[in-house]
Amino acid sequence: MNENTEVFVHRVTCNGSKVAERKVLYLFITVAGSNKAFYVYEGAIITVIFEK
Repeated sequence: MNENTEVFVHRVTCNGSKVAERKVLYLFITVAGSNKAFYVYEGAIITVIFEK
């Protein structure tokens, strides 16, 4: 990974029919060209590895 690597942050939300009413469950982070994703849960960083 270097400064040109694309990192994507996905905000997973629920509860509410309008954007202002929704609550963020967690930020799900993916990196271009990687089979790993990350999310923060109760102070820990959880790593998810996708098998191809």
